[in-house]
Formats: sequence, structure tokens, C-alpha cells
Amino acid sequence: MPAFESVWNIFDPEETQEYRTQEEIEKDRNRMYRNLVATTAEVVVQLGEIGMKLRDVNKLKPGDVLPLHKSISSPLIMEIQGRPMFKGVTGKLNQSRALKLPERLNWEE
Repeated sequence: MPAFESVWNIFDPEETQEYRTQEEIEKDRNRMYRNLVATTAEVVVQLGEIGMKLRDVNKLKPGDVLPLHKSISSPLIMEIQGRPMFKGVTGKLNQSRALKLPERLNWEE
């Protein structure tokens, strides 16, 4: 043990363990939960892509239809903070259009 004496306090959990009351732990959990609930993230679902000239974009008006050349049943990718997170499929919930998320993607995809 003498070889480890100089660093023993770093690895010994009993020496470095912080003793807190259950009330303090619960207070910290509640504070973390409030912070998490208040956090926002950009969520983007890309329906498709189309190349257009700027002059054509300027002519767009409500009700115009853009051909995306993509099947309505093909999966969509939901990005959160710019990272692909879910594969989704279009659907309907009550009277609203919806996105169902049947598959979570790996970070690498």
C-alpha cells in the first residue's frame, strides 16, 4: 500500500464521499428537474428538399404546392439541436397532422 499512499485519498470513496441529508438530496433533485423542464431545444423535421431560384422563392404565396418528389410514406428524420435523433412517420392525431416516432437513431447516424 505505501506505493499508493500519495494518491489514496483520490480513490478511497469513504474519504471523499460527501455526506448530505435526504432533504438536501431531494432539494438538489428538484432544482435539477426545474432546470431541465425550463430547457428548450430546437426540433426540426425535414419533409423534403427542393432546389429553387431566389426569384421563384420570392413569387411563392400561401396555397402554393411544392413538389418534393418523396413518397408520403417514406420516413422522416427528426433532428434535435442539429443531431438526427428519431425516424418518424407521418400520421394524424384527432384533427391534427402528427409525427409518430417508432425508432430512435444512434448518435452516429
